[in-house]
Amino acid sequence: MANIQYFTRSKSKNKLVKIRIRFRDGRKTDLLADSGIQVKNEHWSNKTQTVKNIAEAIYKDDVNATLRELSNAILRELPKGESITKDWLATTIAKFHNPEKYATKQVTLFSFIREFIDKAPTRINPKTGRPVCYKMIREYERTFYYLESFTKAE
Repeated sequence: MANIQYFTRSKSKNKLVKIRIRFRDGRKTDLLADSGIQVKNEHWSNKTQTVKNIAEAIYKDDVNATLRELSNAILRELPKGESITKDWLATTIAKFHNPEKYATKQVTLFSFIREFIDKAPTRINPKTGRPVCYKMIREYERTFYYLESFTKAE
């Protein structure tokens, strides 16, 4: 069973410190990583692994909820049958904080053709060694037009 613990290492008071993650999966895996979240050291409790319930820590609910969501995201992404590495843990944390960066774009035939046509002026023709000419791009556009009109006709 996977176990996730949060902690800080700094002893200094009144400074922002990184919350670190310790991920254990039985005996074979013991990884450390940065969670990407910072708190004031005096507001953090290593014992409860949460932000203390004090008046000064007005961000406690947000940070505690984010840590719970991060734990759930890590447990959801656990690979089945593969070894768990530090790179995998760092990538999973990065996906949690920046999901749009790792989102896969849905590619359709028409979006692929449109992108192909848009990139044509910067592409080099391998036969001539020059950029693709205007007439060829015009032929691409015409073929694309015929394909679109054929799908609309059905």
